[in-house]
Amino acid sequence: MTVLQSLRRITRRHRTTKGDDVPTGSAGAETETLDGPLRLAGGQLLGTRETQEDDLGFIAGVTLDPEGHHPAVVVADGMGGHAAGDVASGLAVREFMDAYGVEGRPSDRLRAALENANRALGEAIAGNPALQGMGTTLVAAAVTSNGLEWISVGDSALLLYRDGRLKRLNQDHSMRPVIAALREVDPDAANGMSPNQLRSALVGSDIAQIDASTMPELLVPGDIVLVATDGMETLDDLEVAATIADHCADGPEAVRDALLAAVADRRTPTQDNATIAVIEASTPDQGQAK
Repeated sequence: MTVLQSLRRITRRHRTTKGDDVPTGSAGAETETLDGPLRLAGGQLLGTRETQEDDLGFIAGVTLDPEGHHPAVVVADGMGGHAAGDVASGLAVREFMDAYGVEGRPSDRLRAALENANRALGEAIAGNPALQGMGTTLVAAAVTSNGLEWISVGDSALLLYRDGRLKRLNQDHSMRPVIAALREVDPDAANGMSPNQLRSALVGSDIAQIDASTMPELLVPGDIVLVATDGMETLDDLEVAATIADHCADGPEAVRDALLAAVADRRTPTQDNATIAVIEASTPDQGQAK
C-alpha cells in the first residue's frame, strides 16, 4: 500500500480454520508498511482452536498530525466459550475503524469509535437471538505527533519495548492483577479464582471498565509497540523482550514472525488464538528509506 492509498480504511481478516496449514508463526500474517517515521506489521496464529476468534485492523494515515490523519491499530479477541466470538471481534474491529474519523482529538475519536463498536454489538445481539452472550476485548492505539494514545477494554495488551525492557501500558481487566494483589496480603484469599475471567468486555451494554491514556506516551526512535491478544501470553515478558531484541533490526515483519513462531514452537496443547500487531518507531533515515 502506498501513502496515497492510505486514506482508505483497511481491515485485515484471518478467518483460519482448524484444517489450515499453520506450521509457523508467519501463517496468516499481513503487513502494513508506511512511508515515514513508522512501520507497522500484523499477523495471527490459530493455535489449537477450531476457529480464529481474534481480529485486527490498521488505519493508515498520511501524516502524524494529532488532529488529522495518523496511523492507528485495533485488535480484538472474541470471548472464547461464548456465542459467536469471531462475529464479535470482527464486528467490533470493523465498526471501530468506520467510526474513527479523520478530525478531532485522538482521545475523543478513540472513545467515540469504542462506543460505536459496543453499540453495534448490542444492535447485532438484539437482532439475532443466536448471538446472545457474544463479546470481545478491544485495544486500539493511535500514533500522533504528540505520541502514543490508546483505549482498551479487556485483557488484550498494549506493550512498549525500549532499551531491552518490556512495559505494559494499558490496564489488564482480567482477574489476574486482582489475584496477584490478593496474594500479596493473603496467599489463600485467591484460591479457586480464575485469572482468565474478564472484569470488563464489549458485550453491547454498559462497559464495566475502560482504560484510556491520560496523556500521550512519547515514542523515541527504536521503540517497538506491540498490540496483542492474550494468546501471546504463552511467552513471558523476558522471552518477548529477548525475541524483539534478536529481530528488531530486521523490521516489524521480522518481529511479528519471530514472536508468532515462538508461540507456535511451544506446541502448547491448549494454545489460544494469538494476534500481534507491531509498530516500529524508526529513525528518520529509516523512515525516508522505506
